[in-house]
Order: sequence, then C-alpha cells, then structure tokens
Amino acid sequence: MISSQRKAHKFIWLGIVVIIPILLFFAIRDLEFSSPFAKNQLPQEELSVSLDRPLVKVHLHRPLKSPSVVVYELDSEGKRRAVLGQLQGVGTYTFSTTPKSKGILIFDEIKKEEHYKIEF
Repeated sequence: MISSQRKAHKFIWLGIVVIIPILLFFAIRDLEFSSPFAKNQLPQEELSVSLDRPLVKVHLHRPLKSPSVVVYELDSEGKRRAVLGQLQGVGTYTFSTTPKSKGILIFDEIKKEEHYKIEF
C-alpha cells in the first residue's frame, strides 16, 4: 500500500469507528423494553379473563407451566361445579357458563393444585 492509500484507509476506518456507535445509539434508543401486557391484567400476566354473560373469555398471554389445566365453573359457594374446558396453549378460549355461575377455577388435574380462582 502506498502512503496515500494508507492515509485514506486510516481515515475510512476512523470514520467507521465513529459512525457505527452513533448509528447503534439511534437504533437502540427507540426500542421499548417494557412488558407488552396491559397493566389491568392479573399480576401473573399469564392470562386475562373477560365476562360477557353467559360467555367467559380466557386469554392466555404465555403458556402455563402445567400442560393439563382444566377450567371449572364455580357455584355460589365457590366450589367446582362443571367442567368448562381445557387450556392447551397460548390463545383465546371462550366458554359458555350457566346463569348460576359465580366464577371460574383454573385447576391442574395432574398435580391437583389450583392455579387461579376468579369470581364474578
């Protein structure tokens, strides 16, 4: 390389060293790292429930840890009444309830543990 090429090469690399961090800064500063979930959801941010009698909509935002989660209807005493369905993955599930329904229970059948109990 001759002297003029070395000098041009040096200035090009110095320009690249200065320009790339500036471009990265402007690209990163507008990124949003906050949670994509709404603030009015359950604290666990795994699911949200909306009631539109006689329908109950359960929206799973991320997968539950248990693969065998069943949704039950709750009676006036807060006990399991009838099976509404099963939650299998992320998505929106719509269940039909009876007028006597006072809430839903999301229950793991394998571990026999309660995940969520939502009363209306």
